[in-house]
Amino acid sequence: MDEHITHFSYLFGNINEVIKSKQYVKETRNKNGVRETEKEILNKDKVNSENLHKFEKKLDDACLFRSGLGQDGNKKSNVIVYCVHKNRLVFLRFVHHKEWEKLLDNHKNLKVLEKEILSYE
Repeated sequence: MDEHITHFSYLFGNINEVIKSKQYVKETRNKNGVRETEKEILNKDKVNSENLHKFEKKLDDACLFRSGLGQDGNKKSNVIVYCVHKNRLVFLRFVHHKEWEKLLDNHKNLKVLEKEILSYE
């Protein structure tokens, strides 16, 4: 039996759909390393990578994560923000790490993000 280390590893087996928000698609257009990192995020052999699956917080029933770019999520200047909600993995944003920290500290912006996540039900 596989050992669960990260929050993501508990949720991975239930994911049966991947969604990319319009905002995420717009932000990642022509960005190097994004597609490869998306594949790494969905790689079953890396569900316990703490760099690829940095748990941020829980919003309603969604678990919010971030990953830096690269094979192991090591390049952290820009981050991919995603969540697991029900049986879906939703890629939400691609932002600079400092911008993401500001968003996390802003309750109003988190409510907007939560509303967006719930719109995918």
